[in-house]
Amino acid sequence: MRKCISLFLCVCLLAALLPIISTTADAKTFSEVVAWMDSKYGKALDYDGKYGAQCVDYFNYYLKECFGINPYPQYSGCDAWQLFDKGAPSGWQKINGSGNYRVGDVIIWNKGSNSTYGHVGMIYSVSGSTVMVSQQNYNKMQYVTVQKLHSTGTIRGVFRPPLQDDVVINAPTPGATQNVLPGIYRLKNLGSGYYMNYAVGGLSGVSGYKPIIMSKPDDSPEQNFRFDYKGSGKYSLMITHSDGGAVNVYSSSGVGTGTPISQWSYSGSNYQQFYLTKVTGGYIIQSAVDSRYVIAPTNTDWHAQLKLAAYNANDKKQVWVLDQPSTLPFTDVSSSKYYWNALRWAYYTGVCSGTSDTTFSPNKTCKREEVVTFLYAAAGKPSISESANPFVDIKTGKYYYNAVLWAYYHNPRVASGADATHFGVGKPCAREQVVTFLWNAMGAPDPKATSTSFTDVKQGKYYYKAVLWAVENGITSGKTSTLFGVGETCTRAQIVTFLYAAFGK
Repeated sequence: MRKCISLFLCVCLLAALLPIISTTADAKTFSEVVAWMDSKYGKALDYDGKYGAQCVDYFNYYLKECFGINPYPQYSGCDAWQLFDKGAPSGWQKINGSGNYRVGDVIIWNKGSNSTYGHVGMIYSVSGSTVMVSQQNYNKMQYVTVQKLHSTGTIRGVFRPPLQDDVVINAPTPGATQNVLPGIYRLKNLGSGYYMNYAVGGLSGVSGYKPIIMSKPDDSPEQNFRFDYKGSGKYSLMITHSDGGAVNVYSSSGVGTGTPISQWSYSGSNYQQFYLTKVTGGYIIQSAVDSRYVIAPTNTDWHAQLKLAAYNANDKKQVWVLDQPSTLPFTDVSSSKYYWNALRWAYYTGVCSGTSDTTFSPNKTCKREEVVTFLYAAAGKPSISESANPFVDIKTGKYYYNAVLWAYYHNPRVASGADATHFGVGKPCAREQVVTFLWNAMGAPDPKATSTSFTDVKQGKYYYKAVLWAVENGITSGKTSTLFGVGETCTRAQIVTFLYAAFGK
């Protein structure tokens, strides 16, 4: 736990002349600092690169990343127990002794017979008499854990940061759900930007399964989740990677306590159903069987839990962004290309596949039947009640058969034929045709704008309103500020980019 750094006399004199640090970052809420602690769980943090991951290192990161406070020179050369004597950061309270804790408090322990250098940690949660502490290098574990408050008789005091209250609002009802395409997703935490993955190895205090941890983007192993429709806005949450673990969903009898109300086996078929409820910036993953919803706290006492249907508006750790896995099987695409995220979305939601198992052919011209097939998949492959086929070039059994009938009979019609009896199979699809297909699929809404700077988009043309709508909704910005690119054919990469902008964001 020691972080002892020898300082030369000149450095000490210079430190004495420097002003005391003060808070400069915007005020944080209680839930924001907890989300930050969650993002550090299971990690070994060495702030100064000396002596390994010590408790004071975690405290230094807390100051720096949560509050914009440089811990030096005020806390240079301190053992943990000495922090209290150095004083609290400017604007913070310094409280002697123990008791009456709140979330975000920094607890400082005295040195003793079992602790030569003292200890420091941050309050993670307070529930009645149960206080949980987020700390590093506790009990010889050189990584961040969450444990019950210990050694209260040796607590020297508390530094209390000026945190703001979270704004409590009612949780959205299941009726306010937002449909997304079934597919494989990563769950990205809105508050921390970290992904929900599984730990490679077991952590202290856990038995029977591996705990969820928050990992940096693209850390290995990547854990993916599959959402499938179950009707009326419900989804089944499935875990695609099978390593023998299970997900426990706890009742609301207490934070981290109670009997699991369901358990999802990776290889089983009885998966928990959820509503995906759209909120600002992401989704709440809400139970479809009651009014509670899932959050994923990251400590050693529980795996995942359901809470009552009220959440903190600022508690961003409860809000998730649905993101696709970071890799693709295609050798002819690159993560540096403009269409990379669009292609990840399209591939993992089944909107499109490759031209082979290992190629996508991003620069290949997209034909009319391909565009409507992609669009049909992006719309969720709705059922088709009409069976009459008006086109002689659309044959039963072709991959695009249902898509063309849907496009023809959709109200408003997504796509008509090249003529009365031919759809135009094999014909390339121009940019203005693509945005018109998209516009019609969205219900042909009237754009807010009534004019455009594109000199090649003339009033009276069938695609005029579609282009205005596409531009104001971020579907496309045109080839230049004055040219939309009427008549130019679209590539497969451009089509998935259009679809992603319309359906995937």
